[in-house]
Amino acid sequence: MHSPAERPTAFAAASLVAVWLNVVRMGWVVALAEGCVQPRTEIVVRVESEVAWGVGRTVQSVVLTVRRGSATGPLRSARSMALGAEAARRTLPLYVGLLPAVDSDALVWIEALGCADPNGCTVSDAVVAQRAVVAFARGETLEVPLLLASACVGVTCASDQRCAVGGRCEAATRATVGPFVGATPDAAIAVDAPTDGDIAEEAVADAPPADRNDLGASADGVDASTDTGPICGPLEGVCGGACVALLLDPEHCGACGRHCPSGEHATPSCNGGRCELICATGFLACLGGVCQDVRSDVANCGACGLRCPGGDHGLPACAAGRCVLDCSTTGYADCDGDPANGCESALGSDPSNCGGCGRACEAGQRCALGMCRN
Repeated sequence: MHSPAERPTAFAAASLVAVWLNVVRMGWVVALAEGCVQPRTEIVVRVESEVAWGVGRTVQSVVLTVRRGSATGPLRSARSMALGAEAARRTLPLYVGLLPAVDSDALVWIEALGCADPNGCTVSDAVVAQRAVVAFARGETLEVPLLLASACVGVTCASDQRCAVGGRCEAATRATVGPFVGATPDAAIAVDAPTDGDIAEEAVADAPPADRNDLGASADGVDASTDTGPICGPLEGVCGGACVALLLDPEHCGACGRHCPSGEHATPSCNGGRCELICATGFLACLGGVCQDVRSDVANCGACGLRCPGGDHGLPACAAGRCVLDCSTTGYADCDGDPANGCESALGSDPSNCGGCGRACEAGQRCALGMCRN
C-alpha cells in the first residue's frame, strides 16, 4: 500500500488505468498497489473524531466537501461516507488525498461534517463540523487534520471559520498544516466509486478544459505539467502568472482578484485571507470598523467608546486623547483643572480669577465684568 505522498507512474494492466481515470474524474485519490513512486503535490486530509462514531452512535457518517478558494467558491466535490466496521462502511481516521487543478488551486476550502444520519447531513443539522482553508505547496505533500472535537458539538461557526480548542470559532485559514510523514492504513484513502452514502455533486461548470481533469492529470493518467508556471511557496497561489501571498495580499485577498477596499483614514490590509483596515496614526477602528480620531473625538477619547462628559457651564471636549471642558462660550473657566466640577470659575466676577484663571484682585478690590475695581 502506497502512502498519499507516492504516485504510480506505470500501470500493469489496462483495467488499472481505467480505475485510475475514474478516481481522478471524481476528484479523489486512491492508493494504488503497483508501479514506481515519486513525490507529488498533494493535500492529505485526515478526518478523526472524539465523538462516538459508527452504527447507532452519535456520528454515523461524514460529509466531506471541497471547494476552490472559499466557502462560496466553485464546488470540487461533496461526498458522504457511512462510518462503521461493517462492510461498505469507513473507519476513522479517514484519509482523503487532494491534487491541485490545472491552475494549482491556490486555496482549497474543506469542510467535514459529522452526521447523526448514516446517509449524511447538511451543515444545519450536523452534530459537529470542522473546516480548513489551505493552499497547495508545489512538490510537497501536506497533511491537514480535521478533528471532530467533542468541545465543538453544537457549536455553530461561520462558513469561513473552524472550531478551535475549547469550541472557540476562529478563521479557517488558521487550521493546522504540516508535512505528511506517515503511511496511511491499509484501507483505501477514499472511495473510488459511488456508494449508497454518496452525495452525487460534481463541479461541472468549474471543470478544466476537456484534455485535463479537476486533479490536474492528463487523460492518460500521467501527471499534468507541474513544471510549468512559477514555483510558489506553500501559502502562495498563482495570479496572472505570478506568485501571490493570498493570505496577505490586499489585491488578491483569499482569491485572485479579490481586492480589499480602503476606508477613510485607513489603508486596506489582508490578514489570513480576510480584508481588514489599518487605521492611520492616532486613529483606532471603533464601532462598525470605522477609524476614529481618538485624539479629539469626544465619543472615543483616548480609546474606543470612551465618551467625555460635560460639566457645569461647559461642553465636553477631547484634547490629545484626554477629556477636557470647553468653557470658551460661557464666560466661565475650568481654573482648577478638574472637569468633574465643570467650569467652576466665573471670570467676570471671581476675584481670584478675574478675567482669567489665576488673575487675582488685590485685597479690598472686587471683580466686575472681568476687571478688578476698587
